Amino acid sequence: EEMMNIHFAAFEDRRDDFIHDVVCRWFKEHGAAGEEFLLNKLKQNQFSEETLADIIQVLGSMKCKLIPELVEPYLDGRSELLLYKAIITMGWCGNRSSLDLLEKPLHEAKDPLMRGYAATAMRQIWYQYTETGPVIIQKMAKALADETDSLTLALIMISVQSILFLSFGMREILTPLSECKLRG
Repeated sequence: EEMMNIHFAAFEDRRDDFIHDVVCRWFKEHGAAGEEFLLNKLKQNQFSEETLADIIQVLGSMKCKLIPELVEPYLDGRSELLLYKAIITMGWCGNRSSLDLLEKPLHEAKDPLMRGYAATAMRQIWYQYTETGPVIIQKMAKALADETDSLTLALIMISVQSILFLSFGMREILTPLSECKLRG
């Protein structure tokens, strides 16, 4: 417990990205004990937005099965950073019922990029639960009908073409983290 607390103090200190990344990996490498420690910290919810976002991301990278229920409150969009982390970890750890939770940001997120990320998170769930394809396509069809932002439309279409095993001539291009709008 003492080592966990020492590492968590470094986890909260964001002045050095390298040390922060090492500590994030340290929790992941400690498996169930690291997961339990971070779950307890997340439930306390007494930390900065950045620390909460990091806890969510590390738990997501650990494939924590509790992620869908733990991040649901952050899907309300009050914080763009927490919404982003909730969406991406839902994609990594979500299940069939997570699709209904992701539908709200898919349609209602203020930031068009978050709406697009909700679509790609649904696609990530489909990779694990391929039988969800028809449900996801139905949800995305409604989003396509309502969406006006070109980047969001592209992210939805890229997700649709993956699920339908079709090519509309669109592909994803990885953007270096330094060029991304959200950091954390």
